[in-house]
Amino acid sequence: MSILSLQKQSQNTDFPNLRPSLDLRFALAKKLDPRITFTRGGPGTYFGPDGLMRTAGVNEPRFDHDPITGQSLGLLIEESRTNQITRGDIEGTVGAQPTGMFLAGPINGQTAIVSTDVFLGPNGQSCKHTRGVYSDNNIGYIDSGSITAGSTYVFSAYVYIPSSQAKNFEGKLLRFSMESPNTGATLASADVTIVDRWQRVFGTCVPSTTSATWVLRTTANTGSFFYTDCWQLELGSLPTSYIPASGGSQLTRSADLASMEGINFSSWYNQSEGTIYMELDKLYSGNFDAYRHFFAIDDGSSSNAISDYTLPSSTFVTQYGITNGGRQVFDYQQLNVGSSAIKYKLGHSLNSKYSFFTLSTQRGTPQLSSRAAPNGQNLSLPTNMTRLFIGNARGTNQMNSHISRFTYYPIQITNQQLINLTS
Repeated sequence: MSILSLQKQSQNTDFPNLRPSLDLRFALAKKLDPRITFTRGGPGTYFGPDGLMRTAGVNEPRFDHDPITGQSLGLLIEESRTNQITRGDIEGTVGAQPTGMFLAGPINGQTAIVSTDVFLGPNGQSCKHTRGVYSDNNIGYIDSGSITAGSTYVFSAYVYIPSSQAKNFEGKLLRFSMESPNTGATLASADVTIVDRWQRVFGTCVPSTTSATWVLRTTANTGSFFYTDCWQLELGSLPTSYIPASGGSQLTRSADLASMEGINFSSWYNQSEGTIYMELDKLYSGNFDAYRHFFAIDDGSSSNAISDYTLPSSTFVTQYGITNGGRQVFDYQQLNVGSSAIKYKLGHSLNSKYSFFTLSTQRGTPQLSSRAAPNGQNLSLPTNMTRLFIGNARGTNQMNSHISRFTYYPIQITNQQLINLTS
């Protein structure tokens, strides 16, 4: 193709005609821009490019990776959660029964020993289970008072089936259940066709009492074996990153908080108009948790703000803005991300009178909100904004996901440009 043809092609492509004033490429850079203030009051786990689980220290951002492909996923932002299981990581003497996590007395049906044959968690140990004459194994418990009856919890664990055992698991089951009070209720089932790598399984439960026994069952052939690690029970409907409770004590992971203010904010932000473009993901299938914020811009209070967030118990993202404590800069405008775990792009372009909003997924073309045209309220955009929150809103409502890119253009680009940008 000639230089002239390239020039014509460039001129005919409707994209923003200026560089962004802020372009945070988290997945590419794998480090934090020095203008961002980041805090987390304790450690947090994430995956390195080698597929191994790592631990980030206090106030250390987590640049997560796909544990299977090694792909860089970007900056992980999560809310505070507590692992109700007090020994989720496998502890004890190698070759002996794990300490604390298992019920007292003989193990029924399976033998379970601490192993270093394969490992996932931060302590480099896992639990090896060998199938005995019975299918089930009373494997762990929640102490009375550590959970609230009637609340929704999500249980998760990692499972590893060696390829040498593939034949033993053909057409069989490997599942986790809550023995008490819902005897036999399956919480999570492993995919027995996945071998030679860890898989995370999870499911929700609503205990009717304040204590419960967790049971691991398999119908695989006698003598077959598999591994588990990183057991977790947390309040909520979707799992977050593993919280390595150990030593018989629950561990709480503090919330991730990323923000900009002062000159670090004002150096790139235009008070009269602008466009935000984000690349991010939806980690798990199903509905969103309530009011997970992708970003929030405000004046140091909640009276004047712009934000995009998720609707509770739905698959929708909502665009929102307020002026002087109650007047909406634009009507609620919603876009459907879908229920699948997926990567997607979000665009938000606005000035004092007009607002555009688009979204696209890896499987489809960009969609516009029902009010893609300028809204009818014609209100003024606040012009005294002083700070940005990335993946949260004023330190709360963390998005529980990855942000691979956050970009800001200091102009309101056109609706078509926004569509092209998110294509």
